[in-house]
Amino acid sequence: MSNTVYHFYAKDECIVHNVPSEDFQVTWTTLKAMVGLMQTSYTEEDLSYIKLPEKKEENILGDDSY
Repeated sequence: MSNTVYHFYAKDECIVHNVPSEDFQVTWTTLKAMVGLMQTSYTEEDLSYIKLPEKKEENILGDDSY
């Protein structure tokens, strides 16, 4: 499982955030369909997303002391 996440935007507003990579395709397809079917001020061209790089797990306790 990847720790990569996506944020989705309509124009400059984040409308869905922290979507895991395994849910990307379903979310992106659903958003495009919703804009096409619903009467909103948004068009499909207004939709965008950013991919945030995978975060490395940090060892907050530090190294073992023994």
